[in-house]
Amino acid sequence: MRQITFSGTQACDPKESARLEWLITNGLGGFASGTVAGINTRRYHGLLVAAPEGPDRYLLLAQLHEQLQIADKNRHLGAFIYRDGTIHPRGFDHIQRFCLYPYPTWFYASDSWLLKKQIIMDHGQNTVFIAYRLLSAPSKARLVLRPLVAGRHYHATQRCHQACFTIEEHRSPWIRIHGHEGLPSLWLASYGEFVHHEMWYHNVIYTEESARGLDYEEDLFVPGEFCVDLTVGDDVWFAASTEPTEFPPSSVKDHDKITPRQTRMLKQAGCPSGPVANLIIAADAYVIKRRNRTSIIAGYPWFTDWGRDAMICIPGLLLATGRSEEALDVLIRFAEAEKDGLIPNRFPDGSETPEYNTVDTPLWFIYACHKYLQYTDDVAGIKTLWPAIKSIIQGYRQGTLFGIQADEKGLIRAQAPGLQLTWMDAKAGDWVVTPRSGYPVEISALWYNALRCAASMGRDWDAAFCDACHEWAEVTHRHFLPSFWLCEKGYLADVISLNGEIDSSLRPNQLFAVSLPYALCHGETARRIVMKVWENLLTPMGLRSLCPQDPEYQPVYAGDQRSRDGAYHQGTVWAWLIGPFVSAYRHAFGRNRSTEIMAQHMIAPLLDHMMNEAGLGHVSEVFDGAPPHRPGGCFAQAWSVAELLRLWAEEFGRKDLEDL
Repeated sequence: MRQITFSGTQACDPKESARLEWLITNGLGGFASGTVAGINTRRYHGLLVAAPEGPDRYLLLAQLHEQLQIADKNRHLGAFIYRDGTIHPRGFDHIQRFCLYPYPTWFYASDSWLLKKQIIMDHGQNTVFIAYRLLSAPSKARLVLRPLVAGRHYHATQRCHQACFTIEEHRSPWIRIHGHEGLPSLWLASYGEFVHHEMWYHNVIYTEESARGLDYEEDLFVPGEFCVDLTVGDDVWFAASTEPTEFPPSSVKDHDKITPRQTRMLKQAGCPSGPVANLIIAADAYVIKRRNRTSIIAGYPWFTDWGRDAMICIPGLLLATGRSEEALDVLIRFAEAEKDGLIPNRFPDGSETPEYNTVDTPLWFIYACHKYLQYTDDVAGIKTLWPAIKSIIQGYRQGTLFGIQADEKGLIRAQAPGLQLTWMDAKAGDWVVTPRSGYPVEISALWYNALRCAASMGRDWDAAFCDACHEWAEVTHRHFLPSFWLCEKGYLADVISLNGEIDSSLRPNQLFAVSLPYALCHGETARRIVMKVWENLLTPMGLRSLCPQDPEYQPVYAGDQRSRDGAYHQGTVWAWLIGPFVSAYRHAFGRNRSTEIMAQHMIAPLLDHMMNEAGLGHVSEVFDGAPPHRPGGCFAQAWSVAELLRLWAEEFGRKDLEDL
């Protein structure tokens, strides 16, 4: 695994280091995140974003205001941006070095002192620990820690006139802070003395939220301060939790070495090295337990678990990394929620009522089941999932919600006015940006793949149904190209409306007719599709969602919610699409050494991005369609990571990517 590190020169420039984000997670949907500069630039940044009930989250502890007192001088380690643009204090001026692994680690230095700080999250608990070690100093030192409390839902912001906190001092070292009803209690502990002195930090701003046109100003509550004496070589701990826990933590044996959990993740995956190891460590952040069932978080810092994303992620996040039991658990959880031949698109925040507005998620579910069988040979597991697989196919054949049905040509149609049903799902108010009603090209490709997958999986116990699936697939195969191929343009239509109108927008969706395990397009047709996408949509960071020559093309993903939604699938680059593109490319041009080397060059910029910008150790959700392809959206996106891992396992033969 490669260490991700930044020098003091890099960290001391807030214009750069405030754009470098770190993330640690707890396996419950909770997390801590921030920037290398120590400035919270998002309302989602915080030291404890707890998920007490599934992935519905509360930001309880935003930051610590840290002061190091040596020889009657105060050195501030943190940083805040205020309404007038002032940055105070400027703790980043003291950063000597930052390292990401095994935990986010800062070395602060000035004159003759050196202090190390690490942020550690306990797996399976809504608890964060911060460890300080004074490495050198001319005399004894004192560390003063002021907790900045934001008792709120993580999508919100806090104003002092709306908040009310009470403080209880329990037996040392814990204090308990109560907020409004329904908010988890915040427990704080540290070495040294707690001085109860309430105050507010007013008008702290979050620059990323301002740029996104969202609430960006906040007041943060300070209950008092912990005063801790430091001597050279000693560890001093601070903790924040939703409940009292062991303090200091015995679970953190040596916080300078790779953790036992990280070691286990790498061992399960076959002990890869280089950037693949970084991807495997990243993958663990998205795998959570939700009421004792495994699920997959779509992205940090704001997504929860989405069905479509989970199904696409299973091969890379779980199967390629040796976590097949968790893969089956995810599949069973979604299979249990199958309804009318549909798999949930989303489990909303704070609700157990799933949303089913999706035409592709059930077909991706069958894709994931087939991948599971390929990786594990677990026929018993597939038998458990078979009722859901069969129900999906029968539902699509007979017709189900949202106008979803296979027609007499074996092509899938879907139409639900006001709803977005495909992965191009941006919606701003009542405006569905890319409705794609009718026959979206990738849905019939996924349908064909699902029929062929089902026919290959269940023949030993449901031969008659599998024979029928094979026959239905042949009908789709016979009619797909005559329906979608645009002879004059040399590629596939994106959508055919119910009245036969052709949407000839050049988009990446047609790739799935080439990239899926059971492809509809082969030979010269497949090569023409791949080359058309290569020439118009491929960028160093993934694929554009729309051709730049299209009049609807949006080159930049920026601005307020409506502006961003309007660009989301209208030219914005999606990193995850590099996976289908590479698979389509190698299917069309041959799986040989030459295409393997070319494919490695295609993914290299994303690996470099993972190591050097945005969400460190992760891959961003989207990028601008126009150069220099600035990252945007979630700074850590599950399917962006998952598709790189799937390529490593399926297209690169699990080789070290540095050796290709």
